[in-house]
Amino acid sequence: DDDEKTSSIKSLNKQIIEIHEKLAGVTHTLDMTKKIAKIENILEFVEKESTIRIGKELVEVCNKKITDGLREDPLYIEKIENSIKLIGEQKKGSVGQQARIGYIFLTSLLERTAFKFPLVVDSPVTGMDGQGREMTAKYICSLKGQYIAFMLDTEKSNFTNILENERNNKVTHVTAYRKTKNTEFWDNQAKPYLNNFNNKSDGIVVKNKDFFYSFKLTEDSDTN
Repeated sequence: DDDEKTSSIKSLNKQIIEIHEKLAGVTHTLDMTKKIAKIENILEFVEKESTIRIGKELVEVCNKKITDGLREDPLYIEKIENSIKLIGEQKKGSVGQQARIGYIFLTSLLERTAFKFPLVVDSPVTGMDGQGREMTAKYICSLKGQYIAFMLDTEKSNFTNILENERNNKVTHVTAYRKTKNTEFWDNQAKPYLNNFNNKSDGIVVKNKDFFYSFKLTEDSDTN
């Protein structure tokens, strides 16, 4: 229990040993810190290089698909960083073009992984013409995972029929809407497809292909 001012050889030797132990602990900590920093630098370098390499490969694959899918009016990708950058002065295309390029990029990215997970898309073909819808449906069907689309009634044409053909009719058709006092026209369409319609208080969900295609928002609308 003597301090550093003691004249006891035994005590001083003991203190020297303790100091060496503390020094060894600090040295070990410094060594570990250096090793961790080195590993972090290596991982940061690998991540950066991999991102650049994968980005270049995706650009090449996507542009090939763009040549095939947007033949009449191609819009090519220059590079992929935090976002997709297009070649030339045109910073962005039409709504339909952007959507198709987005699908091309997404399908190309998902093709690189063995993971399977649902692809969920809201308004999948808004702004696309008939040809764009058909090509998009085929890109989607090239994926191995499940595809879920929340569609507007005007998006069925030249899209859902292609999905059905490509997937051998293994498609689930669901029509859903919120039931209110103003949805009588919709309710009258849904009643023949639901035995327990009167038990539904706030929402209607119909899983039926015929209803999916025949359902109209207004009496004079034609959604097919």
